[in-house]
Amino acid sequence: MKASADSRAAYLSNYRTSIARLFAGRTLAQMATAQAAEEVTELVNVTLAGKSTGYRRVTRMIITGTMDAAARAEKVGRHKLGGINLTDAAPAAPGDDDEDDEARTGFVFIGDATVGMLAGGITVAGDDGRERALAGVGVAAWLQRTMGLRVREALGAEKADFRQRRNGERYLRLRSQASRDGRARVPLKHRREGQGRNVPVPDYVWDMVQAMPDGPLCPGPRTRYMQYNTAWARFAAITAALEIEGYTTHSLRHQFASEALDDGMNIVDLSSVLGHADPSVTLRAYVHAMPDADQRTRAMMNARWTGKPALTAAA
Repeated sequence: MKASADSRAAYLSNYRTSIARLFAGRTLAQMATAQAAEEVTELVNVTLAGKSTGYRRVTRMIITGTMDAAARAEKVGRHKLGGINLTDAAPAAPGDDDEDDEARTGFVFIGDATVGMLAGGITVAGDDGRERALAGVGVAAWLQRTMGLRVREALGAEKADFRQRRNGERYLRLRSQASRDGRARVPLKHRREGQGRNVPVPDYVWDMVQAMPDGPLCPGPRTRYMQYNTAWARFAAITAALEIEGYTTHSLRHQFASEALDDGMNIVDLSSVLGHADPSVTLRAYVHAMPDADQRTRAMMNARWTGKPALTAAA
């Protein structure tokens, strides 16, 4: 069925506004790749997050429809864009304050198996029934989960930053983070050039890092470090596929802080690990009740008061 003149005009406007700036100049072969599919996913679910679902659906249709037509004409083989899903309710696109995670309070706990999926990616069925791989964020997920790093701190980590003292203590010398565009490293949040902190490294992460090649631990497809928007899109795509609501690139850091305190870590020590100058920031924004808090509190109460004399009510 041919599109009406108004529809064609709307599609052309959509192409010029949202598609051409990113994909103009690429060959059909370049657009048929898994990397292109990832970029289209980021476009419709992150870059255009403020647009309506209908607008984003049309954007996807223009791109995938073009590739379908190219495949039918045998100008390309089977392309990788067939299983791109739209998030049901696109979250607000990350802005310049993406690192202001102290202001973010949304939080849910996840298990280590899910962290592994965020790191390594998953395979899902697309709208057309075809299986499609959703890429993960790599070791950055584990750096956040086990060490409490901010997302861009984790994305900017390099193997040489992981060091060992003569006494055997292992630590991350954290003095910079990835820039938003992934092209370089910049000073840490609220820090000047060269300022930072040393973060203890658990054996599990140390072994993981030592098995990796030298250089950036989370390189981007075309930049030295993975871009923040790319990591954000991958978190969003995987958590949406797993039907986990309210999860963001900051949630792993929140979970680390809450569990560290629950295990008895001193609030001052935790603030130092997280990079907070004021421990009250840690208490105010990063500490959340553990899932079994009510049960454990009740057990404590019973243990404390079992066998005590019955209280006499006041007359």
